[in-house]
Amino acid sequence: MDRYTIGKKIIAVRKLLGLRQDEFGERIGVAKQTVSGWEHGRTMPDVITLIHIAAICGLTLNDFIENPIVELQNGITEKELLIIQKLRITKPKTRQAIELLLDIKN
Repeated sequence: MDRYTIGKKIIAVRKLLGLRQDEFGERIGVAKQTVSGWEHGRTMPDVITLIHIAAICGLTLNDFIENPIVELQNGITEKELLIIQKLRITKPKTRQAIELLLDIKN
């Protein structure tokens, strides 16, 4: 994966978390300028830092690298999106049972 794509993913993750570059940098132990360099594709974080970035979002490194940016921005994986779509077309009684099982209150 090239540094520009990684940079876009880092932007998506940072924005998903609602953090400024300096706040994101503090979370992973780097300066704001370092985060800026990654986001603009000038430099790229090492593997250990990428693992840390992925972990902040509850992702594995593989998920971080494999998931499209849109999924990272929405915080929804393709599998989760499929579950949501299936839930929307279920019968009302089935939906109520699922909501009860998942402890979802209206």
